[in-house]
Amino acid sequence: VPTFPRRVVGGVIAGWLANVAGVLGTAPPFTLFSQVHPVIANTRIASRRVAYATCVWILICGIIGKFGAVVYEIPDCVMGAMLAYLYAQLLVLGLRIFKSDWELPSLRS
Repeated sequence: VPTFPRRVVGGVIAGWLANVAGVLGTAPPFTLFSQVHPVIANTRIASRRVAYATCVWILICGIIGKFGAVVYEIPDCVMGAMLAYLYAQLLVLGLRIFKSDWELPSLRS
């Protein structure tokens, strides 16, 4: 089995298991967002060590209230601008995939 389809299947199974665990823990089901793809495309860093370090940082922010308060104090307009930028980057990446997969004929004669 090629690597790409196996990773896609693994991602789908992971999302399904996360939803089942959330429902069993009385949380509503959710969808997985691909907000990490623009970050990887911009920084060119897709290391597992960086992902683990980010997970530890998020856990510290959730467990220790003072660290979480620092993140909570970021103004809504800054968070909104950051999310708008990430979604715009995600759109550009998706369009780049379409362009590389399907070469559209030129409209010029």
